[in-house]
Amino acid sequence: MSKIKFDNKVSSEEIKLKIEMRFSEEKFKNILNEKLNIYENSKKYDEILKIFNYKELSDKICGKFGLTKGEYRRLIINLLKRSEDETTKNKIIDAIKPYIPVMP
Repeated sequence: MSKIKFDNKVSSEEIKLKIEMRFSEEKFKNILNEKLNIYENSKKYDEILKIFNYKELSDKICGKFGLTKGEYRRLIINLLKRSEDETTKNKIIDAIKPYIPVMP
């Protein structure tokens, strides 16, 4: 519901209409077909990762680096915040960019 913007004075019928327009079965089918098409045409693992909005992925890989849940994400954010060197920031961003879902 946070994706829909409502005016202060909206009737229940207007709310229903906006919800139906935003979350219609046709819209979901279009999104599903679009993602399925991307998945079927992807040749590389990193292309497939772009399809999914799997926010917990960083928590799943923490153990591989000897970190606890949530530490990997905090480490990356802290490195970006604390680094005064633009080259270092850009290296970090470039390294993780292929694995971040693309916003439509």
